[in-house]
Order: sequence, then C-alpha cells, then structure tokens
Amino acid sequence: MGTGLELRGVSVVVGGRTLLDAVDLEVARGGVHALIGASGAGKTTLLRAVAGLTPSSAGSIAHAGRIFSDPEERLPAEARRLGFVFQGHGLWPHLDVRGHLAFTLDCMGVRGSEGAVRIARTLAATGLVGMESRRPDTLSGGERQRLGLARAVVGEPELLLLDEPTASLDPITAASIRACLLELNRERGTTLLLVTHDQREAFALAGTVSVMDGGRVLRSGTPASLWKAPGDAVVAAFLGSAVLVPGTASPEGSAETSLGRIALHGAASGTTIRVVVRPSDVVVDDGGVDGVVQHVAFREGAYRASVTMRDGISLFVDLATAPALGSVLRIRVPGPCPSVVESSR
Repeated sequence: MGTGLELRGVSVVVGGRTLLDAVDLEVARGGVHALIGASGAGKTTLLRAVAGLTPSSAGSIAHAGRIFSDPEERLPAEARRLGFVFQGHGLWPHLDVRGHLAFTLDCMGVRGSEGAVRIARTLAATGLVGMESRRPDTLSGGERQRLGLARAVVGEPELLLLDEPTASLDPITAASIRACLLELNRERGTTLLLVTHDQREAFALAGTVSVMDGGRVLRSGTPASLWKAPGDAVVAAFLGSAVLVPGTASPEGSAETSLGRIALHGAASGTTIRVVVRPSDVVVDDGGVDGVVQHVAFREGAYRASVTMRDGISLFVDLATAPALGSVLRIRVPGPCPSVVESSR
C-alpha cells in the first residue's frame, strides 16, 4: 500500500442491494479529491465505508500505509484517526462550541494545556473565536458548518471526510467554508475527500475528481482532463450543462451533425459518436442553423437561452442581451468539442 488513501475493489452490499460495486480509488496524501454524481450514486456510502461507519462487503481500504479494512481484518471507526464532517452537522445540542472540541479531545485522551492549545488553534482556523460559549441553536447555518468542521479537525487527523460541506449555504458563506478547507489543507497537509452534487464546487476545491454513478466510479482525473475528455456519456452529461449531439466522426478530426460540421478534440474516423456541446461552445452566427428560443434566464452576468433546433435538440447559449421568446437564432458550434462513443452509458 502507498501513503495516500487507497481503495481496491471495495463493494458494499446491504439487504441484497449493491451500494458500492468494486470501487477502485486513489487519493494522494495531502491531496484534495472530490466525489461527484447524482443522488444515489454511492458517494456518501463510499465516505462511510472509509470511515468505518458502513462495513464493506469486499475489497480493501488503507490510508498512509495503515489497513482500515480487508478480507482478514477491519479497524474500528474510532481507531482510524480521521475526521468526518456530516451533511446534517450532527452537533450535540447540549454542548457549546468549546464543549464540542473539548469532548472530542477528551475521547482521544488529549487534555490540559495541550487540549487548550489545540482548541485555540482550531477556533482561529475555523473562524469561531468569540463564539466559544454558544450552543448550536444560537449559531447560523454557516457557523454550525464551521463548528462541524472544527470538531472534525481539532484532533488533527491526517484524513478528513466531508459530506456536502457547503450544502444549503448562501454563496458568500459557502465560499468562506471552501477557503477554510483549502487553508487547512495547505497549513496542515490534511488529505481531503469530499462529496458534492455541485460540479463547480468540486472543480474549485479539488485537484482531482471522480464521477460516480450506480455505485461505481466512472471516471477520475483532474478537472481539466475530465472537462476535455469525459470519456463517458454519463460523465459528459453531468459536467457543464452539456448536451450530447449525435454525429459521425470524419477523417479530418471533425464530426458531421445536424448542427453542421463540428471540430473535435479527437475521435476515430467513421465512429458513431455524441459530440459534447456546452454553452461556451455555442455561438450565434449567420452561417449557423436555425433554432427557436424557448426560455431565457439571467445567469452570472449573461443571459442563458435554451434554443430548440429543427431536429428537436435543445442547446444552451450564453448571450450579452436577452433574446425574445419565440425568436429565431442561427446557431453554430465551431468546436473543438469532446466526444463520447454512441455505445457509452
């Protein structure tokens, strides 16, 4: 085993239902890795299997050379020396902020001056200084999330698991939580494994990302590599509001489609493919194909229009000004765009 987090052939079967199916995953020590995918993909189950909260049915899990579980042994959750930030916080209503941290350290046998130093350091790192005597019901959503994070890191774990760390938070508070996580990663070298539904959050936080579906890891890589070469129809559709346009790859590195010829990043000539078209790939051009505007929404400084083409395909295009509903736009996709083979999931 290496020094990072390693999963080899990990499966979880509960009540005859397979929640994880022979998952392989590697996270470099000190790295930040995100798991993304639709609800029910197996993301939280994977976190719980690593934490020892959900027993794995097959395979092995190890971190920093320590075996967490394999066919011969299973290390108890409390012995794995990791932190877990739960989606629902899981805070104790009868304890104040300091009490949450002190209790966690007490369970580890850390008390006295060493405990006080760790508490002070963690309060400062998570922005909770001045809130030591407040209980969870007096904290805002962002402050509760910070407390959940503080409780998880006060023991100075080498591995931190996070389940939807910014769910239900406003954008400003979510950004502050992300900044806090990255600072902890930089300052302490803590390995982060996080679950999110939000592709943008995953790309903003993580150096590497895995897309999950049906209890399996479909694709792993850097955000840039997944964006450029999703390799799978499910992965492509999940990233970047993509639309998959049927086409046939041609020898010169393009595809013939109902939208015209689209340049490709790469595909075998003659292969029936789907071209991955994102809003950033679409332009309005007099030489394009007619489409009818069905919906318009203001989005991050631009108007995103849904345009239905003559073959029924609906594309998204970002525009500086709002087009009228029912108006006709001439759409072109110059590329280059990624592609996936027609037989992909």
